[in-house]
Amino acid sequence: MIYLKAQISDNIEIKVDIYEDELFTLCPMCAKEIQVEFDELLDSLNQGGDLSSTVWYCEDCSPKISIKNK
Repeated sequence: MIYLKAQISDNIEIKVDIYEDELFTLCPMCAKEIQVEFDELLDSLNQGGDLSSTVWYCEDCSPKISIKNK
C-alpha cells in the first residue's frame, strides 16, 4: 500500500492511503483541478520524469500549449 504522510506537529502525523483513481493535480496555466491517470503517471516516470517537475494541462489549456510550441 502507498500512502502520503504529513507531520503536522511533533505529536500529530497524518497518513492517507493513495489509490489509482485518487491522483489529482492542478493545471499550471489555469489552476483547474484535473485527475491524473495512473498509466500516464507511470509512463512519465519511466521516461525520466519526476513527481515534482512533471505537469499536466487541462483540456482547455492543452491546445494553447500545442499552438504556442509550433
